[in-house]
Amino acid sequence: MENVLASKVVQRGCIGDLVIYNTKLGEYTILSYMNELSVQCEKRKDEQ
Repeated sequence: MENVLASKVVQRGCIGDLVIYNTKLGEYTILSYMNELSVQCEKRKDEQ
């Protein structure tokens, strides 16, 4: 992950944030970040 800049967050949800990255080659990749939202979502599913 060298020379990679976050361009924008395209979606926020239970699985994490989907972020479009612009690499030094000008290619775009969508990455999913696991974060606190995923934990909260699983807790809600367990409660139901």
